[in-house]
Amino acid sequence: MNFIKKNDLLMKIYLAFFVMLILTAVTVGSIFIYMYRDMYVSAYKNTLIKQGNNISSKISSLASENKSGKYLKYISYIEELEQSDQTEVWVLSNSDAKNPLDTDFTNADTDSSLTDEMHEVLKKAFSGKTGVNTGHDSVYAMTILRVAVPIYGESEEVIGAVMMISMLERKSIGMKQGITIGIISVIVAILVSVLFGTILLKHVSKPLEILDKDIMRISKGDYSGVELKAKSKQINRLESALDELSGQLLKMRTDRENFDKQRKDFFANVSHELRTPITVIRGYAETLNDGVVTDEKMINDYYLRILSECENINALVEDLFALSKMENPDYKFDVEPVSLSQIMDDVVRGARVLADEKSIEIRLSKEGDETFLIIGDYARLRQMFMIIVDNAVKFSEEESFIDITLERIEGNSFRVGIRDYGVGISDEEKKNIFEKFYTSKLRQNEKGTGLGLMIAKNIALRHGSDIGLSSEPGKGSCFMFEFEECTDTSAYE
Repeated sequence: MNFIKKNDLLMKIYLAFFVMLILTAVTVGSIFIYMYRDMYVSAYKNTLIKQGNNISSKISSLASENKSGKYLKYISYIEELEQSDQTEVWVLSNSDAKNPLDTDFTNADTDSSLTDEMHEVLKKAFSGKTGVNTGHDSVYAMTILRVAVPIYGESEEVIGAVMMISMLERKSIGMKQGITIGIISVIVAILVSVLFGTILLKHVSKPLEILDKDIMRISKGDYSGVELKAKSKQINRLESALDELSGQLLKMRTDRENFDKQRKDFFANVSHELRTPITVIRGYAETLNDGVVTDEKMINDYYLRILSECENINALVEDLFALSKMENPDYKFDVEPVSLSQIMDDVVRGARVLADEKSIEIRLSKEGDETFLIIGDYARLRQMFMIIVDNAVKFSEEESFIDITLERIEGNSFRVGIRDYGVGISDEEKKNIFEKFYTSKLRQNEKGTGLGLMIAKNIALRHGSDIGLSSEPGKGSCFMFEFEECTDTSAYE
């Protein structure tokens, strides 16, 4: 039960259960006692009415036959009844009747010694009805049950009444026994329920204690998962949720570790990429400053190399800035309906300057007058395609070709393919070319920053696309993109 001592919530549930049990038992017991007392009094009242009717019938018969002698013998039976049942039996004459009951057959008078409550029941009996009332009597100084039944004469006239007076407090032994039984039953029920509740609480606390251990283990960084053991659906759902949480935490830790590694690699790569051109620039600058080189042609050559390295640094910074924006989920593209056909025309015009230097022909193939309308950011899409075409030119042999195709595919989609016939990409390189700062070891890529393809991939992803790659060393590469067609431009008008 150590877990229960530590767990305030479980203790509160247990105490709430116990309090509810006590309240229920007290309420049920009170209702039982009240109903038992009421039923007991009701049953005893019916018994007195039955006895009174029997006495009334007997006295009516004796009075009609004028057998006062037998009445004296019968009165001894009434006295025995009074002693055994602790009930007083009064036989009274109705003075208002034409032929009232003879005083030889009575044992009491309707004089002023009778209380108001007694007169009340007698009045009912003299009217031909059974009179009953209960209440505290100042004469007897206790609770009294009064029952009066009429005595009929030969002409069905009410000639008298039998009034039975019972001291209920003297008859309380039966009630006390019933109440005692009720109280004992309530106490036994509470004890049994408490015992059952304790066993149930122990049964419930066991899986919770296991869950507590799992939570503590997870809080200490052990995300090895939670074994599902509980048979209860509710506890099983908690175990499943905790197991899922453990998996999510493990994934978050792995992602954090990967992020930390990527961050360290990023800074290392940036430092490396910047160190080389800065070292070159510094070397040339110091040489020029020291006046070591005096030849005008060599001095101009040094200046051109310094300018070239500055351009490399500028390209790297611009790529880093672009990539930073691409990876920021809050960065929004300026999207609108744009034509892939128009973008590719623009890309081809821009790339021809580079292609002409190597006598490479860029061939653009489109289906008829199709505009290939999509939703996107014109500038970013042009940048993405320009990166791919620039790489295609860079890794192609002189006097070769680059084929760009635009086509409609199944459904409302378009495909863009950019194919070169250059050196190709090995299977090993395919795994890494979209990573930050990955650069090919080939001489064609000696000035690359290693960020271009990753920027292109991020732009594609932000447009709901991706970059497909098919390549074979020595036979060239083909980069493919797919985009959803824009069929409704009303939202952008």
